[in-house]
Amino acid sequence: NIHLVEKEHEPGGHAAQLYARTPDKAPYIDLPVPEIHEKIKELSTYNNIKTYFSTTINEIKGQPGNFEIILQNKNTQIIKAGAVVAAMGMKPYEPSNLQHLGYGKFKNVITSVELEELIMSGKTALLPERVLFVQCAGSRDIKHLPYCSSICCNTTLRQAKLIRMKK
Repeated sequence: NIHLVEKEHEPGGHAAQLYARTPDKAPYIDLPVPEIHEKIKELSTYNNIKTYFSTTINEIKGQPGNFEIILQNKNTQIIKAGAVVAAMGMKPYEPSNLQHLGYGKFKNVITSVELEELIMSGKTALLPERVLFVQCAGSRDIKHLPYCSSICCNTTLRQAKLIRMKK
């Protein structure tokens, strides 16, 4: 049996909020539709997958082949598992740290997450004619994130293509 634990009230995380995926097959021209929505629907077709939403893992005890996992929702629950696969997801960078780039000061300075929401909402008429993407905003900066997120470059290319397609 599989136990799928999700801290949010629905599955899919950030991937479920994307209009399109970054191409992963040659010729890398078309933006594929996210498959996550099909995968979420497919979850309910399996009798051996138990899902826990709005649930966190408090503790994992034991060893491979014999784990005891303590779940916390409205109550505490203990499940047994032979293996644990962790999929941590992502957390968008806090844009209030980017005021020096005009975020919060100018209404047309938005994050990539906010741009994605605009595209998903169908309000593409609100997209500007000219767009500037700022790369590594907050990344590789000891005051913010001293590492590269490894997602921004692909996100920018994908969103630039989306904007061109929607105009």
